[in-house]
Amino acid sequence: MPSQPALVPEKDVQKAILALLRTKYADGRWDRFTPARFGRGGRRVKSANAGVADIIGCWRGRYVAIECKRIEGGGGNPDTKKAQTEYAVQVGNAGGLYILARSIDDVERAMRESFYPDQACCFEQTERGGSRDPKTR
Repeated sequence: MPSQPALVPEKDVQKAILALLRTKYADGRWDRFTPARFGRGGRRVKSANAGVADIIGCWRGRYVAIECKRIEGGGGNPDTKKAQTEYAVQVGNAGGLYILARSIDDVERAMRESFYPDQACCFEQTERGGSRDPKTR
């Protein structure tokens, strides 16, 4: 019986994506956003609305929201909640970019397709392994 690939926790996916954003897209602003409830003065206070993406930022004047999901062994449903779907629609309607990501590859693909739709080939690795990203040329 073949063994199941290990699940990669969502927090590890978030860390990897933030590392990518803060290096390759360092001229933007990137923050991990985790809505939480906490006690204050004996009562519970909600810090944000449900559905807000895990990573929010702005790059080249455009709002970017990234919802991170764990990497599962055999694909499957990204398990997006109703509030997350509604948030994705709102971001898109406002002209922002919403990315549902299981890996840095998902983020790279969405950024390339959104910001450089006519130059997608320029992001491919050259034969020597160097990036041909027009931003870094």
